[in-house]
Amino acid sequence: AWTSLSEVRDKEENLSRALAAFTEAVKVSTLAAFPFQYATIQNGQGNAYLGLAGVRDKKENLSRAISGYIEALKVYTRAAFPGDYAMTQNNLGNAYRRLAEVEGKPEDCRLAIVAFEEALKVYKLEKFPIDYAMTQHNLGNAYTTLAEVEGKPDNCRLAIAALEETLKVFKLENFPVEYAITQNDLGNANRKLSDLEGRVEVKIENSRLAIAAYGKSLKILKLESFPVQYAAIMHNLGTAYCDLAGLEEKVENCRMAVAAYEEALKVRTVEALPMDYAMSQNALGVAYWTMALMEKDVHVKSENCRLAVTAFEQALKVYSLDKLPVDYAMAQNNRGLAYRTLAEVENRQDNCKRAIAAFRESLRVRMLETRPVDYAKTQESMGFACWSLAEVEDKAENCRLAMHAFSEALKVF
Repeated sequence: AWTSLSEVRDKEENLSRALAAFTEAVKVSTLAAFPFQYATIQNGQGNAYLGLAGVRDKKENLSRAISGYIEALKVYTRAAFPGDYAMTQNNLGNAYRRLAEVEGKPEDCRLAIVAFEEALKVYKLEKFPIDYAMTQHNLGNAYTTLAEVEGKPDNCRLAIAALEETLKVFKLENFPVEYAITQNDLGNANRKLSDLEGRVEVKIENSRLAIAAYGKSLKILKLESFPVQYAAIMHNLGTAYCDLAGLEEKVENCRMAVAAYEEALKVRTVEALPMDYAMSQNALGVAYWTMALMEKDVHVKSENCRLAVTAFEQALKVYSLDKLPVDYAMAQNNRGLAYRTLAEVENRQDNCKRAIAAFRESLRVRMLETRPVDYAKTQESMGFACWSLAEVEDKAENCRLAMHAFSEALKVF
């Protein structure tokens, strides 16, 4: 009851109450004395910890959820309790997949995939179409997560295949919301495949497929009815357009990306959704900066750089050095790049100095020992900023600083 109540109000408090009740119950319903009740309690405990992981202590609570499901499966065997077995395997898969997103470990993704495949030994399309579709959907997302961790395009293809299986059941006319959610995830899988593919023509095709899938999703998940989901898909759509901009029609696709990110930010405010706000602002900044790089008109180039700087500074309202150092360093690095580009068309001295200051802030986190590739990229960018500054101020000193930065980058490159 507490677990169900947590879905509508006071999530953390009610899940904590549920866990306290399960702890008391298992003292009586032991594995030896009451095996079925024991398994039911353990599965319930797993669900409560899975819910609590969305509120706090994600890694710890996901690990506890996994332990609960594994305990339940000591009783819920496929032969004796096929329905309970499949349900618990599906739950176990979700816990492993979410843990993989936290830790970035491929073995957690693989364990999730194994669990979903076990559930599908029971959930057949002909007998349990809804459960089949839900589990195929989860399987598809697990393969997408594995592709993100391992960087292998074959995992994207397996994700796409599973999500297309899902759409055999979740059709637009019968399950519009589930259809839309699946289309969004299909877009994510195609976008990741575009990122991992080496052939330009395949990258373009998959970026276009991703954009088409997000478009189908947005026909159902509209701003008025599903604001949070609408914003998330709009952000994904913006990212797909940014990806496509790297392959064709750069300026036009960047404009489409900007429009999508701005739509997302209608919902993703700093007060309501601070992390999502910062993520979309940072992405918006990258899109504006990319347009600035391509722009020949000095005034338009300057305006896009300023808009990029503003977006990065908005992201930095959330990405603080003490709480989110990696994101802070990323946004500061991006801010530096925007100022460096702005220095090409106006006020070179001041904007180069602003760029260098931003790069130095980024390097407080991007250290050679811990983040070598990021360190090298930022040092290289700082080298170019110092080199540009040397043309207008203190030539010898700034050339020396530029050479030092380039030398630091070469420790990695």
